[in-house]
Amino acid sequence: KEKQRLFTVCIRHLLDAHLQLALQGDQESIDALYDHSESLFKRDPNSPSAAEAGFTVAKFANTSAQRFAQQDPRWIEEFVKQARLFATRFPQENIRAPQMLQAAAETCQLYGLNQSALDCCLDLETRFPKSNETAQVAGLSRRLKLKGQPIQLAGETIEGGYVSIDDYKGSVVLVVFWATTAKPFIEQLPEIQALSKKYRKYGFEIVGVNLDLEEPAIDAFQEKSPLDWRQIFYSARDKRGWNNPAALHYGVRSVPMMMLVDHTG
Repeated sequence: KEKQRLFTVCIRHLLDAHLQLALQGDQESIDALYDHSESLFKRDPNSPSAAEAGFTVAKFANTSAQRFAQQDPRWIEEFVKQARLFATRFPQENIRAPQMLQAAAETCQLYGLNQSALDCCLDLETRFPKSNETAQVAGLSRRLKLKGQPIQLAGETIEGGYVSIDDYKGSVVLVVFWATTAKPFIEQLPEIQALSKKYRKYGFEIVGVNLDLEEPAIDAFQEKSPLDWRQIFYSARDKRGWNNPAALHYGVRSVPMMMLVDHTG
């Protein structure tokens, strides 16, 4: 017992050395990280060393997912697995475990793995209901559960009026979260405008949620590319950008984000 602290420090250094080598592709160190994590957990699941080893494996999977997910999506699955395993095995880790689950949820939704993202959100809500991370993913969780449910959307318009999704009952509505600096939105805009022109006579409408900070930027954009849809944009500066209430409500952190709402809402 008198050497427990020294043992823990040594384990931390050993894990860090293996992690650095593993991130360079050293297979022996990758295997060692996983082996140490299992053996330390079996030795004493309540020890700081077991938690450190579990966290290091999750960290390795996270970094690998960030680096290689586009070429090999299996790294995202591995990150989700290790983040959830860490949270399950070490519920006392009420800082690092929520951080890992949040990172896993956001990584999954970035790559369209919505069910895995939702699983991580549900783990957060169940295991760490009072954490900051749970509050931060509440919007993402709400959006991932939205399919087949009524959408909640309303707000000030850039002209100073007010718009609500309820105004469009009976129409099919495309909700577009966008910003003037979002290159993917600019690239997709001609296609969106073509859809509007083709289907508006059949009851197709568009509602924009703009996430710019400055109104002149929107005006300048519309001079070049006029948008004939109503835009939710707030006069209060603290409700602009990513703080737009609609973006916060649905956890929108990248644009364009689009939602298709049927004629029943």
